[in-house]
Amino acid sequence: MIWLFRNAIQIATLETRRRFRVAVSSALLCNVYTPVVHAQESLPKESPTPTLASSRTLDAGRVRGRIDVDGVLNETDWTAATAATAFTQLDPKEGRAATQRTEVRVLLGSDAIYVGARMWDDSAALITRRLARRDDEPQSDYFTVYIDPRHDHLTAVGFRVAASGARGDFVVRSNGDQDASWDAVWFAAAVVDSQGWTTELRIPLSELQYSRNVEDGWGIQLERFIFRKQERDVFSFTPKKERAGVDRYAHLALSTSLPRSRGLSLVPYASVARKPEGRSQRMGLDGRVALTSELSLTGALNPDFGQVEVDPAVVNLTAFETFFPEKRPFFVEGADVFAFAQLKAFGQLEDLQPFYSRRIGRSPQVIPSTAEEVEMVVPEQTAIAGAFKLSGRLASGWSVGVLNAIGVEETARFRTGTRDRIQVEPLTNYSVIRAKRELREGETSVGGIATFVNRFDESPATKAALRDRAQLFGLDATHFWQRRSWVFDGYLVGSKVAGTAESLRSTQLSSTHYFQRPDATHVKFDPDRTSLSGIAGAASVTRAAGENWIGSVAFETRSPGFEANDLGFLRRGDVHSLSNYVTYKQDAPRGVLRAWNINAFTGHQWNYGGAVVENGWSLGFGALLSSYWPFGGRITLRPGSLDDELTRGGPIARKPRGIDGVLNFGTDFRQPFALSGGIGLANDRTGGRTRRLDVTLNARPNESARFSIGLNTAHVVSPAQYVTAVPDASETGNFGTSYIFSPLDQRVAGATVRVDWTLTPSLSAQLFAQPLIVAEDYDHSIRLTRSRSFEFAATPSNFAEALDGSTRSLRGNAVVRWEYRPGSTLYLVWQQRRAGSGLTPSLNVARDTRAIFRDVPANVFLLKATYWIGR
Repeated sequence: MIWLFRNAIQIATLETRRRFRVAVSSALLCNVYTPVVHAQESLPKESPTPTLASSRTLDAGRVRGRIDVDGVLNETDWTAATAATAFTQLDPKEGRAATQRTEVRVLLGSDAIYVGARMWDDSAALITRRLARRDDEPQSDYFTVYIDPRHDHLTAVGFRVAASGARGDFVVRSNGDQDASWDAVWFAAAVVDSQGWTTELRIPLSELQYSRNVEDGWGIQLERFIFRKQERDVFSFTPKKERAGVDRYAHLALSTSLPRSRGLSLVPYASVARKPEGRSQRMGLDGRVALTSELSLTGALNPDFGQVEVDPAVVNLTAFETFFPEKRPFFVEGADVFAFAQLKAFGQLEDLQPFYSRRIGRSPQVIPSTAEEVEMVVPEQTAIAGAFKLSGRLASGWSVGVLNAIGVEETARFRTGTRDRIQVEPLTNYSVIRAKRELREGETSVGGIATFVNRFDESPATKAALRDRAQLFGLDATHFWQRRSWVFDGYLVGSKVAGTAESLRSTQLSSTHYFQRPDATHVKFDPDRTSLSGIAGAASVTRAAGENWIGSVAFETRSPGFEANDLGFLRRGDVHSLSNYVTYKQDAPRGVLRAWNINAFTGHQWNYGGAVVENGWSLGFGALLSSYWPFGGRITLRPGSLDDELTRGGPIARKPRGIDGVLNFGTDFRQPFALSGGIGLANDRTGGRTRRLDVTLNARPNESARFSIGLNTAHVVSPAQYVTAVPDASETGNFGTSYIFSPLDQRVAGATVRVDWTLTPSLSAQLFAQPLIVAEDYDHSIRLTRSRSFEFAATPSNFAEALDGSTRSLRGNAVVRWEYRPGSTLYLVWQQRRAGSGLTPSLNVARDTRAIFRDVPANVFLLKATYWIGR
C-alpha cells in the first residue's frame, strides 16, 4: 500500500500549490426535475395525527389449517388474525386518512409467511387491473408488503401484487431505494369482486434471510396504490420531508418460533441456438444455498449469460467508450451488496464504478488485422467457465460480498486459406471483495472494496495489448443526520495496473490518460513503464429531503494515473470536478399545478495542470399540471474553457462559449394513449449547433397489450470534428504535428418500437426493434493552427473526403417468456441484426429504410429452458 499513500501525499501537495490558481464558483444546481405527484380527490376534512413506525404494531397469527393461495380469503385462520386497518395517504393528500378502507392480515406457518389483504372500493368497476410482466410497473391498482426479516432497520424485501395478478419483488436499501433485480420464488393470487379486490401471498421462509429471535419480531410496511386516483396509502406513515426508510417501518410481532433457514435451490438449464457461425448447444447449472440465515452462496457452472434484450445502437464519434447497463441475471441479482461510493449529490459531473460487471464476459479486446481476402470469425463474447458469489447481511450490521469469475481463452479462426487460430482474449480471473458496516440503524456506514484482475497464458499479441494484472482498493463512508434529511458521502480509491512495456504504452496513450500531450507539464509519457498507479476520491454534502429546499455540493477527483477499466468503468482520469445544486419545490397541489420546482446548477472541471476544461451554469424548472400533463425545461450557459481532449492526445485547445436548452413535455400517463417528448437546441459562437427532437407514443389499448413507438431525429453541425494527426515538422505551434479536423454536417433519424403482450402473469411476449440511419458529410479538411485556440486553416490535401457517407442498422429481438412453474422458465428468442452503408452523405429516410431490408440479416434463434429445484 506504500504506492497508494505516496500518491496521496504527492497529490495533496500539488493541490496546495494550485488551489489559489483555480477559480471555483459557489453554486446552485439543476436538473430538469419533474416530481411525481398523484391525483387529488374528495377527501375527509379530518386529518389524523400521523403514526410513526415506533408506535405501530401488527400481530402475526398462526397457520393452523391449510391455506390455498387462490386470492380468496375464506380460510378460518384469516378471520382469527388481527387486521391492520388504519392507513394514511402519502399522495395526493399527505397525512390524510385513506379514501378507501384496507384490511391486511399476516399469518406465520412452519415454512412460510402468508399475507392476506382486502382492498375495499366503493367503485369496484373502476379498479384498474392491467397485466404486466414480472417486475414491470403494472400501471394498475396494487398492494405491496415490505418485510425487514432481520429487523436490523437497514434493508428489506418487497412483494407487490397487482389487481390483475401481476407480480414484482425487490430489495429495499436503507435509504429507501429499490432494486428490482432480486427475484424470489413465491406465490400470489388476486381476485376482483363487487366490493373491491383481494390478494393472498405465500412467501417461503427459505427465500428470506431472517432473524430467528421471536422476541424482536420483524419490521413491516404495507402499501396500497389506487391507480385511477393516484392514491398511495401506507400503514406506517412518515412525512416526505423526513425521508422514510426501513428504519421507519412498523413492528411485526411473531407468534411462534422460526425454523433454521434451509434455503437451497438448483436451476439447471439447457439451450440450443442457431447463429450465423453455426449451431450450438449448452447445458449448465445455477445454484444457491443458504449457508446461514444471513449468508448465501450462489454459483454458476458453464453459465449461459446470453442477454434476452439487445443493447441499443448508438452514434459515438468521441474517443470514449459507451456505457451499457448490466442485464444478466447472475450479476444483476444482489448487485446492491457490491455497490460502492454511490454519491447522493444531484448532478455530479463524473461517475466512477470500481466494479462494472460487464467487463466479465466482454467482447474480445484484441482483434487482429488480416488481409482483406481472409475472412475471420471472432466470438461475440468471451465465455465464462464458472462464477460464484458469497453475499449477505449479518446481524452485526456488516454486509459482505465476494465474487469470482473465470473467463476462458477465446480464439478467432480463419475461414479461408490456412486454417489457423489466433488468441483474442486470454484466460482471465476476476475477483471482487466488498464489505460494509452500517451503524446507528443505517444512518452511518463505512466500507471497503477490492478488485483484482489477472490474465494468464497470454499470446505475444494479447500480452502486448492487455495488462497482465490490475488491482483496486477503496474506502467509502456515508452519514445521515436530521432524520435522513442531510447526508455526507465520501470515498478514496487507489489503483495499480502492471504488464509489459507495450501494454503500458497503450494505457498511457489511451483516451483515459493521454500522457502523450506535448504541452502538459504534469504528465509524461514513459515508453519503458511497466506499471501505473493513481488515486481517486470524492466528498459531497446533500440535503436530500425537505419541505421546500433540497440541494448538494460535490467535489470529485481522479489523478492522471488512476485506472479502473479492467473491472470497473472510468471515462477519464486527470480531472477535478465541482458541482453545486439547489432547488425550491412545492409538492402540494395548488390551483392548476399539482407540483412544481425551479432549480439551478453549476458545474466546473479542471485538470491536474490547472487548466479549466469545463464550465457551465444551468437554470431549470419542472411542473405537473392538475391534468397530469408534465413539462419542464433547462437552459445552460457555457462561457467557454480549455479543451484537453479535442486533439486526442495532442496539445490543449479551446472550447468555444455557447448556450443550450431543452424542453420536455408529456400528456396524462394514466390514459390509454399518452405522448411524451423533448426538444433540444444548442449553439456556440463558432457556428456549431445541434437540433434534436424526440417523440414517443405510449399505448395501452387493453389490459394485456402495451406498445410504444418513439421517433427521434437530430441535426448536428460541428465546425471541427477530429479526423487524424499527421507528423509535420513545419507545425512549430503544434509541436511538430498537424492535427486534422473537418467541418461535419451529421443527420440522424431513428425509431424505437416496443410491444409487450402479457397473456397471463406468467406468460408474455415482447418485441423490440430499433432502426437507425446516420448520414455524415465531411466538407473538407482543416488543421488546428496553434495550441490553446479554436482556430483552423485549410490543408493542401483533403483527409476527410473518404469519410463521407451514410450508415444504417436495424437491431431487434422477439422473446416469448413462460414461467411454467414458480422459478422455472421457458424462453423462445429471435434476434436479428442488419447493417449497411452508402456513399451518399445525405439522409433519405425512405431510401435508407428500403436499403435496410435489402441488407443481409444476421439471425439468432434460441430456445432455453430452466427448471427450479428448491426447498
